[in-house]
Amino acid sequence: MQRVSIARTLATDPEILLLDEPFSSIDVQLKNGLMSLLRKLNQNNLTIIQVTHDYEEALALANKIAIIENGKIIQSGDPLVIFNNPGSKFVADFIGINNYFRGKISDSSEIEGLRSFETSGINVYINTVEDTGSGGYLIIPPDIITLSPEKLNSSAINNFSGTVTDFYRTKSGVEIKVNIGVEMTVKVSDYSFQRLQIAVGNSVWLSFKANSVHFIKK
Repeated sequence: MQRVSIARTLATDPEILLLDEPFSSIDVQLKNGLMSLLRKLNQNNLTIIQVTHDYEEALALANKIAIIENGKIIQSGDPLVIFNNPGSKFVADFIGINNYFRGKISDSSEIEGLRSFETSGINVYINTVEDTGSGGYLIIPPDIITLSPEKLNSSAINNFSGTVTDFYRTKSGVEIKVNIGVEMTVKVSDYSFQRLQIAVGNSVWLSFKANSVHFIKK
């Protein structure tokens, strides 16, 4: 039905194509075909404005994104720029960033070259030149976190003990929720999930390097 509707619209030779959730209620194969068609149309200089709640769709198709909250545009620009610099918790949630924490740089850490970022009583070592008291957001990519049943002896300076509260499978593996005082999301492969024998209530350790996290000053 979507292909027919688009074909009828294109027959009128429009200057702009307006689409509202064009991939809803269709199977994966048809979705991939429609996405390919829209990319080709755009490459042939047809302007397309599309409404979507799926950031992966926007990332695959858009040259520019505008994110709307309560009827107002709260951030716009290049999709990859927004992904690396979400301006609010709402934007971070929309683009699928789970570990997004507001806080401030509390002081110089005892480790040379690193600073301490404080959020909800948790202190995370980060690599930044920002001054003490600088407020902002910390992004900890879930796929750079190492999960283990015991504390590891490694070069990762950030180490936290916590409890598994939930887990669920995704296309790329398993996402695990761990409470370390704040809720953290960790992504692991199916193999690692089975090897670690993860279950809700398990005590685990999380570790990650200071230079793997991103501080956004606000």
